[in-house]
Amino acid sequence: MILEVQDIIFAAFLALILTYIIRTVYMVFKMITTNSVVTSDYRQMELEYILKKCYSLFPIETFTFNGLTIRRGMLVKAMVIGRKPIEGKFVGINKDNIICFLTHESVIAHELRNISDMYVSNTD
Repeated sequence: MILEVQDIIFAAFLALILTYIIRTVYMVFKMITTNSVVTSDYRQMELEYILKKCYSLFPIETFTFNGLTIRRGMLVKAMVIGRKPIEGKFVGINKDNIICFLTHESVIAHELRNISDMYVSNTD
């Protein structure tokens, strides 16, 4: 049996499709088992650089909100007045009461006075 170029191209295309399907199923399974919507879409080098900058801009690692102690790295859901809730990891807060979150798609900073309530979603 001799393989032709057409057979090799078809096999490569099929492998690409199967890889995509397997990765998609894996990500859905991982999201369901970890019970978390927030996953990191950042590449590792970008994430390290982003977090380094955020840690310097928001150096306070722990604060209390309505009796709830929130620490850096906790997965929280913040109810923002007049906007949709933010769900992400708490990065820090600064002396000007601006709080920073890292979501799966962006870094968000908000004034603490604009947040009406905050819940801990998951402690990972």
